Amino acid sequence: MNQTKTYLKLKDKARTNYPTMIIVHHSGGTDKYPLMDTSNHTAAMMEEWHLSNGWEGLGYHYVIHKDGEIWLGRPEHYHGSHCVGHNSDSIGICLAGNFDLTLPTQAQIDSLIKILKSIKERYNIKEIVPHRKFSNKTCYGKNLSDTWASDLIKEEVVILPKELLENNKTSMEEMKKYSFKKGILKAVISLVLFAIPFMISNFPDIANLTIGSVLMLVYNWIKVSTTKI
Repeated sequence: MNQTKTYLKLKDKARTNYPTMIIVHHSGGTDKYPLMDTSNHTAAMMEEWHLSNGWEGLGYHYVIHKDGEIWLGRPEHYHGSHCVGHNSDSIGICLAGNFDLTLPTQAQIDSLIKILKSIKERYNIKEIVPHRKFSNKTCYGKNLSDTWASDLIKEEVVILPKELLENNKTSMEEMKKYSFKKGILKAVISLVLFAIPFMISNFPDIANLTIGSVLMLVYNWIKVSTTKI
């Protein structure tokens, strides 16, 4: 990772930050030009602007450039200057770009996932939130949901059929659809198994024909549901 002047200046300072959450930002626009494209802004540019405000240096702990390059801002053990009221109990990550206007690049997403996983594991972090949770701003952008960042590292145990495993473009949405169908499938099977004894004891004359038809229907449904989304 690349080190900013801020990191080099503050890396040996005493601990003043005790992270319980991760707060994600975008560089965003300005009050005058809220939809200004800032995707080409760099950690150095943000650092200079923060210094011009009289701060100790860059306010974020991490900055992720458009190309996915990661820059170290404030050291994790030192308080940030990125979220009023939570600068001493959080780690601030900023993605270059205005996500009221555009979306993060895949390179940025990949780098963010790497950082989030590392921080979460080392500090046992439970909460990953956008800056707007604590501020009257859109940060990290209107185009991203409140759970977008946390969903990036949410672990879902879903066993996919071979056809989907071989498809490199299988999305999380497809995985959720498949998981939902599997849940319905289990419910249908449970209902059928419950109904069989009832039918045998109460309708013996038609039980064999009906049960055979139902089982064939369930079999065909299982075959279709486990091979298609």
